[in-house]
Amino acid sequence: MLATQRASMCLAAHRFLFAIVIALLLSHSPALALGGKKLAKKIIRDSRKSSLSISNPVTGRSFPSAAKPFYNETTQLFTVTGILKKIPFAAPKKHLKLLVNGRDVGTFMLLKPKNRKSKYYGNGRFSVTFGSPVVPAWPIKDILVELIYTKTDHVIARDTVSVIDLRFEQNINPQSSIDARGNGITAQLSDFGVGVTASDDDPSSGLEIPLFDSLPYPSLQEFNDQLQTAAVSIAKRELGDLENCIDFQDLAEDRFKNVLTFPAFAQALAEAVGFKQTYDFLSANAGQCSAFFGGPAACTAGLQSWCVKSNPTADDFRLCVGKVQEFPRDLFIPAISDVDLSFVDSQQSQNGGFLRAQIDFEGFTGLADGYLRDLSVRWKSNSCLSIPAADSSNDIITEPDYSWLFNWTECKNLELRSLHATTRANPSDSPLYSILRSSLDKRDLEVTDARQASFTFSGGTTDTDKGSCGLSFINATVTSILEFFRIPFQSVVQSRWREGAPHSSTARAIDELLEPLTIGTREYPNHLITAQVDTVTIRELTGLRVGYTTDVTPLGEDNFKRLNASFFSQGAGDPYDSSQSLDPDDNPFDFSYDVTLGFLDKVLFARGASDELNFQYRPTYGDLAYFGVIPPFSGPVGGGLPGGGIGGGSSSAVNNEAPLTGTFLEAVHPAFAEIKLQPIEIHVERVLDPIVFMLTDPILAVADPLDGLKMAYGMNSLRVTFKEPDSSDGGKVGKIWLTLKGGFLDPDFTLSHDSIAGSQTLDPQFGEDSYYFNVETSNFLSCPKFTHDVLVDQTESCERELEQQIFFLLKDELRGRLAGMLSDIPAPQFFAIEGLTEFAVQSSTESKLQLNQRVNNFSTFNIIPQ
Repeated sequence: MLATQRASMCLAAHRFLFAIVIALLLSHSPALALGGKKLAKKIIRDSRKSSLSISNPVTGRSFPSAAKPFYNETTQLFTVTGILKKIPFAAPKKHLKLLVNGRDVGTFMLLKPKNRKSKYYGNGRFSVTFGSPVVPAWPIKDILVELIYTKTDHVIARDTVSVIDLRFEQNINPQSSIDARGNGITAQLSDFGVGVTASDDDPSSGLEIPLFDSLPYPSLQEFNDQLQTAAVSIAKRELGDLENCIDFQDLAEDRFKNVLTFPAFAQALAEAVGFKQTYDFLSANAGQCSAFFGGPAACTAGLQSWCVKSNPTADDFRLCVGKVQEFPRDLFIPAISDVDLSFVDSQQSQNGGFLRAQIDFEGFTGLADGYLRDLSVRWKSNSCLSIPAADSSNDIITEPDYSWLFNWTECKNLELRSLHATTRANPSDSPLYSILRSSLDKRDLEVTDARQASFTFSGGTTDTDKGSCGLSFINATVTSILEFFRIPFQSVVQSRWREGAPHSSTARAIDELLEPLTIGTREYPNHLITAQVDTVTIRELTGLRVGYTTDVTPLGEDNFKRLNASFFSQGAGDPYDSSQSLDPDDNPFDFSYDVTLGFLDKVLFARGASDELNFQYRPTYGDLAYFGVIPPFSGPVGGGLPGGGIGGGSSSAVNNEAPLTGTFLEAVHPAFAEIKLQPIEIHVERVLDPIVFMLTDPILAVADPLDGLKMAYGMNSLRVTFKEPDSSDGGKVGKIWLTLKGGFLDPDFTLSHDSIAGSQTLDPQFGEDSYYFNVETSNFLSCPKFTHDVLVDQTESCERELEQQIFFLLKDELRGRLAGMLSDIPAPQFFAIEGLTEFAVQSSTESKLQLNQRVNNFSTFNIIPQ
């Protein structure tokens, strides 16, 4: 009996233990646990109202210096606290776990609900202490806290915060005020780039090349117009009382020999005929001859010296010129043959220095118009008695019927030339031009004359072989008069060159050439960059270096949120020492340009407050093509059918905005099917501003020996919200279905000179950018939040798949916007003065150096004939 009882008790015990084992096994297998599926669904459903909020640190706060409440410098541990609300009571406390960044490191407290029928615990608190490694490649880290239901690894509540970790970078200035941000831009034009050391095999190097056609300012044509105006004002020259004559028989113009066309010849010929008749009468009447001359002997002598003894002809006369007049008509410089620019060592000053400009002209050409006046007709012989002669009135020359006579007496374009003009004659007294900060506009450089140019002229020639002035009987006289204009012409060139002093033609041309260094004045759609000249230094080898104080202002910022706590600067750093005009590779460069990370962060700070990262995303059918969405049929393209069908939608429909509903977005991810036909809006906003960052302390081993340190560009805490539209009257706020927090990071981002001729901006280039999105809140029952526990396989997680699909949906839009935010960084580009020269200047990056919080590009010039 006793044995039987013992056997029964033993069997019962075995059955009880078996039941316990089965229960324990089932309790650890959610798929098999009694009521497990139903309980899991209940917890997932109720946890949609659950919240976990980190109470410290605040978003964007930095540590260790400004965050001691949660960081212990001695233990190097962090303590993060927070609040838990509306945690489902159906989840036993023993099955809840607190994770930080996927690791179980925390403790928490939950109050029992006062009402036993309540769905939720009372408000709870948590405290998490954990260590965090330094990640020097990027200064912002995300802290993700999750409350996990361990039976299914689903997340009941989560919160994430991004903090700026400054433990590694000790020179970062967190949360700098706007006024405390350092200078951001430095530009240097080297002596090599100015052209003094241009090699023979590269005749196009040097900035003096584009000066050729722009000197003198603003154009050679306008300068020559000034010379002409001044030349015309020079007083005329004339020489009178001449007796320069040419025989009629040597005249090519027959109208001089015609009594009907030249009155003076008719008058002189009539006088000669009368003299011939008198000679014949006196020769035949001795008594009359003696009476005429005063005796027989005198008669014989008089008749012997009588001029007209035979019938006169035109060949017995000559044409004489009594006066030559010359009027300056034009003065011009044919071309600039050479320009050499070089810097001059100045005193140690931050306010400017000097540039020497040696200039060569192809001399000058002066033109004058000559006029022959006081014409007369004379008998050839001057050694006889009673010479027939007649003066021609100057008035007749300008009469309409005597245009042929005017043409003969006018000598157009008498040339007086100087073959060469240069300022090189006396190097110790060569012209100097000061380069200073403008006294009127702090954004500008100003070039003025420190010592005026003085030209030396050589190779003087004349060309007076023009019209009648080229005839030998008058040419020497014309040439001598023309030479009188040489000194006045030279004076005109000197004075016009200095016109408007202290801004001579050279000074203004150099000022125009350097104008691209006046940067940051362009107004962009959503921000304004201003750059005031801060320092100007000039050395013979180093060249011209200009430092700028920069400011970036958002435009229309009242419409968007400023995140002051998220801004920080790494300081200004030091510019590269190029005292020998050599880049880090020991190669000469034409100019270098560097920007500090502080300046770039100011641009991102200003643009972050605009709509570039605060927008409603409205994808087109083309954006959704990745998910197999086909635009609707909108025309007879390929015999297509409605809804895509054979032939698909038309190309025009691809760019149409897609209608976003839950059913439509199901192509992106099946979870959206829960929203059904309800319209959905996608809103993107930044929680932190994007930044650029460069590692410097103290691991220089990561730096490339030629290019220096890598620059990282990225942002944390970009929030994406999928929500129903608000009511049109604003009375109802649309239901939020899904929010995600994400970001991107490119650890090898670069800024280079844009090689496009005339470009005034830097060229941003991604290296290896990557993006991430994490679900923050979700109302999807079919795709609940799932743990980030590092020990739990994520491949079966619907949430991880949803995050990936949202990334594919947004990546192209975000990548374009993030690249565009650094696409308008101003850079000096030297280029020809528009419309005034045949040359353009293109910059080509030769090397770059990223060090000391600066991005420095070294470039050479390429001169491009247009």
